[in-house]
Amino acid sequence: MITIIPNLHPILVHFTIALTIVSFGAALLAWLLKSVSWVHQEGLIVSRWCLWLAALFAIATVAAGFHAYYTVDHDTVSHLVMKTHRNWALVSLAVLLLLALHALRRFIKQKNATKGLFFGLLVACILVVTAGWYGAELVYRYGIGVMALPQIQGEGHDHAMNNTLEPPSGDNGHDSHDH
Repeated sequence: MITIIPNLHPILVHFTIALTIVSFGAALLAWLLKSVSWVHQEGLIVSRWCLWLAALFAIATVAAGFHAYYTVDHDTVSHLVMKTHRNWALVSLAVLLLLALHALRRFIKQKNATKGLFFGLLVACILVVTAGWYGAELVYRYGIGVMALPQIQGEGHDHAMNNTLEPPSGDNGHDSHDH
């Protein structure tokens, strides 16, 4: 059986981010090329479908994220970043779900997308990318969710130039805590 370390969260999150950005990009293209009717209509269709898929993936991403939050080993410093990442992700999920429901309601009523949906997608992109940035910090700065960090050996392998982050004074970086 295939083992995914630590879980599906790192896989799912990329779909959420990409679909949200494509949804906004298609809406932007439809808005900018409003005079070309087929581009406008097709752009709105792509935007809607990507938004709906982004919302579905966001649900799965957040669920897997909570699993990771409670099962991945981490220290006190990275726990603070995990909480910030979680909070941005929850706001992102809420906005994506509201936008998806709004788009679905307008689709069912056979009404065109509004400027509010366009600006909502812009906000959703900012939120999702910000949550993703904090997630990247967890992986690349704190090593959360990785099996092992590579050991630097030999000449020419110290590309990072010892770019490490020192824990706050008095904190050895390995304190345990409860959620």
